[in-house]
Amino acid sequence: MKKAVLLLAISFLLTLFSGCVQKEVLPEEDEMIVEVDISEISDPVYRLDISYFLDDELMGGMAVSNTDTTEYKGPAYFAFLPENFPENGNLENFSFKITVSGDKNGINELFSSAELMVSTEACEQFKVEYGKLYHYKVTGSFEKGFTLEKN
Repeated sequence: MKKAVLLLAISFLLTLFSGCVQKEVLPEEDEMIVEVDISEISDPVYRLDISYFLDDELMGGMAVSNTDTTEYKGPAYFAFLPENFPENGNLENFSFKITVSGDKNGINELFSSAELMVSTEACEQFKVEYGKLYHYKVTGSFEKGFTLEKN
């Protein structure tokens, strides 16, 4: 009887936690996704912001964080749809930069503490292609600065 209960409990736990494995994110045909790996950042990260540009003109931004204000471990995924860009706009010179925040108060507030908020340089411009996933990573620290590179 004890073995049956133990086997039942183990199978329940395996079923419960089998959904916890991170699955690969795949874009729909009408979206482009930028994946940002932050696993090489040694400082605590609480929020990531992406500012995106067309022909070096700011188009907008998005942010990602945990709503419970715990440390964000990443990766971060930023999905872009046609409505994120001007209608009939030229999507050949797209670029973005990432702002890393180490201030947990910056999650619920509009701004983070300036000394705990550092931006990368913008990536090289590229043409937006819907249905594609672009892999990038951010490395560095708040003290030395952060670098954005294609992964």
